[in-house]
Amino acid sequence: MHLNKILLSFFLLAYAFTRADAFLWFGGETRRNTAVMEEARAAYARSDYAAAVDIMEEFLLKNSSKQYLREAYDIIGRSYKMQGAYDKALLKYGEAVEFFPNDIPLNLALADIYYIGGLNGKAVQLYDKVLKLDGDNLPARLALARAYLAEGYFTKAAQYFRGYLDGGGSADADFYYDYASALFMANDYGGALDMAQKSAVLKTHAKTSFLIAKIYKAAGEENRAFDFIAAAGAQEGADDEILLTRALWLAVGDGWRESIAIADNYLKTSPRNKLALFIKYIALSRAGRAKEGLKYLRIIAEQDGNSGSGLIQNLARKILKTPQPPSSVKTSNLKI
Repeated sequence: MHLNKILLSFFLLAYAFTRADAFLWFGGETRRNTAVMEEARAAYARSDYAAAVDIMEEFLLKNSSKQYLREAYDIIGRSYKMQGAYDKALLKYGEAVEFFPNDIPLNLALADIYYIGGLNGKAVQLYDKVLKLDGDNLPARLALARAYLAEGYFTKAAQYFRGYLDGGGSADADFYYDYASALFMANDYGGALDMAQKSAVLKTHAKTSFLIAKIYKAAGEENRAFDFIAAAGAQEGADDEILLTRALWLAVGDGWRESIAIADNYLKTSPRNKLALFIKYIALSRAGRAKEGLKYLRIIAEQDGNSGSGLIQNLARKILKTPQPPSSVKTSNLKI
């Protein structure tokens, strides 16, 4: 009986020590993991993204616990993104979504990387997935609107811009500009003008005045179109596209003399610019010098078809194939 009591006491003491050791060991591991995570967060906060990646990559090699796994992947992904290493960010966020397939922030982060990389189709799939998980997710609605806009699905883009607003999303000048662009490309000129004017109220910028000018031009309000494109040319952000678009409008109207001067001046430094060459053709044709103008179309047509301005190049080739009077040349489909 006495021996049994001694043995029982021994086992109870052994069990107590084992529990204490386990507690100390696991507690120590938790403290170490917490310290490593704090170190990585601090590195990211001070913009030392390379260090944050190194710390977290080593952490992932040594730890299989899911407790910090999600944040570790997120820190690595964000760090790569901040360094502009989008391919590496894509791989890391892809791995993260495999572990956490229904995690909304991780899916959004991966979709954003696809969008930045121009893989809009992939981005659309993920944004749509997020909305299936959370139908009221405003970042996904807005991102989906912009992805559809980039893909050329203008009516769908406008619907998601509208849905973002209806859901209570905040709107700045860039939002209204993008929404206006979608509506304009969808031929809703009234709605486009309304959104573009809201953008202009919040921020004066050449691109907004230029868009308003194009809307008025498409709606047949020539005088207002020229007023706004002139204003755009004098505002912050004015570029060559604004200059050349005004020259094109002059060329198809009665301002061919001025458009020739603009095109000639531009072609001195950019002799193969398709729009400038096309303007020269239109202006010369309006001046009764159509045969002279055809050489500019040939320069356009002979350029590499993958070098941009495809619509202008296709139009030039069509005119060369079937000559037509300048008054019958349709430029409205160029949306400029």
